[in-house]
Amino acid sequence: MLITGILTAILGIAIVLASRSITTFFHEMGHAIPALLFTDGPVVVYIGSYGDVSKSIKLNIGRFVIYFKFNFLDWNIGLCRHNSSGYLVTELITILGGPLMSVIISVFLISYMAKNGASENMAFLFGVFILSSFWDFLVNIYPSKTPYQLHDGGMIYSDGFQLKRLLQESSFPDEYFNALKKYQKKDYKLAVEELENLLENGFKKREVYRLLGESLERTGNVDQAITCFEEYYDKFKFHSEDYGVLSNLFLKKGDYMRALNCIEKALHKDYSNAHYLNTKGLALSGMGNWEMAIQEFSAALHHLPQFVEAYRNRGYAKLKKGQTEEAKADLDIALQADSSSPYNHYYLAKYFEKKWQYAEALEQYEKARAMGIDHHGIEFEIEEVKRQIK
Repeated sequence: MLITGILTAILGIAIVLASRSITTFFHEMGHAIPALLFTDGPVVVYIGSYGDVSKSIKLNIGRFVIYFKFNFLDWNIGLCRHNSSGYLVTELITILGGPLMSVIISVFLISYMAKNGASENMAFLFGVFILSSFWDFLVNIYPSKTPYQLHDGGMIYSDGFQLKRLLQESSFPDEYFNALKKYQKKDYKLAVEELENLLENGFKKREVYRLLGESLERTGNVDQAITCFEEYYDKFKFHSEDYGVLSNLFLKKGDYMRALNCIEKALHKDYSNAHYLNTKGLALSGMGNWEMAIQEFSAALHHLPQFVEAYRNRGYAKLKKGQTEEAKADLDIALQADSSSPYNHYYLAKYFEKKWQYAEALEQYEKARAMGIDHHGIEFEIEEVKRQIK
């Protein structure tokens, strides 16, 4: 009897987990289908992660790509990435597609049982899926102000928050949506032109300043981006992500104290955000405070254990602190998780250079260069290592 009860409990848990997995899949497909119909770019769905493709099964159908990550306990998370259609109605349909798919599943199952009846076991199974779908709808339609952390360092808000923001933007001129579409297509210079015209014509909204600042950053105009955010700060109340973006701009300028001040304000609003903790660690690293930087990178990994950049940054901080082998362990994890990142090869080269293994260091430096690393000192470092080999 006890064994039967335990097995029944395990089966029940498995059914609940499976229902969340399947519900998540249909939810993301609810976004993906209208995105395929209304946009002309790639549509990428992630099931089981927020953009992590490592150890995932990939299915590619034309411009539709889906990644299945079989981490059973985390299959209740998913993400659909796509370009903007540039039109209010189609954007609304695409956002609502996910929550509506959850409602459709619930209505279908309830209708089926009402029409055909169901055995006790079938009623239990359907009930689990109905509750899972209803829960999915409630969680996603609520306009939460707390964003979800993505694998690549970005953030995304719930469907409800996106819907609320889109309705607020419904009165915006077409130029704003044209700029947004160009930004998503990585035509950052054209996006800047559109957004600057909007500001010159007196349309000075929070969303315009934010998008302009991020577009300027993408074009390499860091000083102008900072000026844009400072003007934005004078007119509107900053959100946590605004402080995060501004902090990263100060990091690029080498102004580590101002970067630290900004990111602490972001953390005050969102203290468990792994990307903010990682940024704080970078600011402390820039100030030479390696011990505290390691603590921040470790905190980031506590909240987001698969955060590759935090492993790499912690590895380098440990290397600077003289914890050579501990550094190598972190750098190896980063490289194994993402061998396509030139920075993972670059920092591993630093480890080999520290160990006087110059041939290995040269190999890693050259890999980083071949991958197009954006680091002005890479040529000098390669020549220095070559000189040591001679």
